[in-house]
Amino acid sequence: MLSSPVAATGSVPPSRSPSQDKGDPLASFARRLGIEVVGRRVFAAEHCASARKPEGWLISANSAFIVPAELLEQFEGRSLNFHPGLLPEYAGLHTHQWAIRNGEREFGVTVHRMENAIDTGPIVGQVRFPVKPDDTGLSLYSRCLTAGAELFSRIAGKIVRGEPLAEIPPGPDAPPALPASRCSGGAHCLELERQPRCRFYPRR
Repeated sequence: MLSSPVAATGSVPPSRSPSQDKGDPLASFARRLGIEVVGRRVFAAEHCASARKPEGWLISANSAFIVPAELLEQFEGRSLNFHPGLLPEYAGLHTHQWAIRNGEREFGVTVHRMENAIDTGPIVGQVRFPVKPDDTGLSLYSRCLTAGAELFSRIAGKIVRGEPLAEIPPGPDAPPALPASRCSGGAHCLELERQPRCRFYPRR
């Protein structure tokens, strides 16, 4: 599993110290389950250099790490990415913020097979939900993570049961999000109202 900033496989070697996981809840959670935690770049380098094909699946969960093409080839199509946004309309970073700025009434999350490009590949799962009038960047992002975890659980169940992952045909491409400087007229007034909401991440 690749996620910021760790990859998790196997069982925890005794030489690794839990103190290395400070500030990383995913790493701490993996260790409690007896799962080895290794740096994502180390994980990628070891598998790219290995002549033996890895078993299982490669999962990238809400990570900005670009998986090398050589590593994707090693897994032979058994690689999935969780993207906190609707594809193909909202690829890339900060998709939930763009959804608020664009005045979307609906948003969602996507799980797709990984290709040697960013946020592309056959879609195997997608969940949509309404954007609330008072949604902020934080609240919409939090709901993306919750929906993504539930979607991943269903897909993982299919993998464990040996069921095929059906591919979902993508909808029509939406126009790219425009920066605020290109809004004008009435759209500018809406932009001024939406911009603070999309950037709202209260300090803990």
